[in-house]
Amino acid sequence: NLAFACVSRFKLPYLVPYVEYIRPMLKKEGLRDALTKFNLSVDSETVISEHRLPLMPIVTRILFGRLAARGNGSKSSKDSPAARRAAILSFFSGVGNTAGELNYFLYMMVRAFIPQHESMTMNGVENQ
Repeated sequence: NLAFACVSRFKLPYLVPYVEYIRPMLKKEGLRDALTKFNLSVDSETVISEHRLPLMPIVTRILFGRLAARGNGSKSSKDSPAARRAAILSFFSGVGNTAGELNYFLYMMVRAFIPQHESMTMNGVENQ
């Protein structure tokens, strides 16, 4: 939450219009509501097409952290790790892979299996 606050202070033009959609994704409760309100499908008009490619790594990193997180001790079935994973994966299924938008998500999923000296290049920026 603090890291996103630091990034949002830079007032990046591709991030500022979507802060109210992304901030609820960081809270423990309400992830499913936040994902349904933030429609990233190609035919939706929620996100401007020029903002999609630079915005996707930020959203992906936030949601991958939520995907990989263990349970928080809650016995609620709506907040279980399985329900959270299902909601996040269904969100990414609606994104589509038109311009390689899911490449970063796939890289995050398999990066443990990639040798340390290999790296992924995304938009000319190397991720280590």
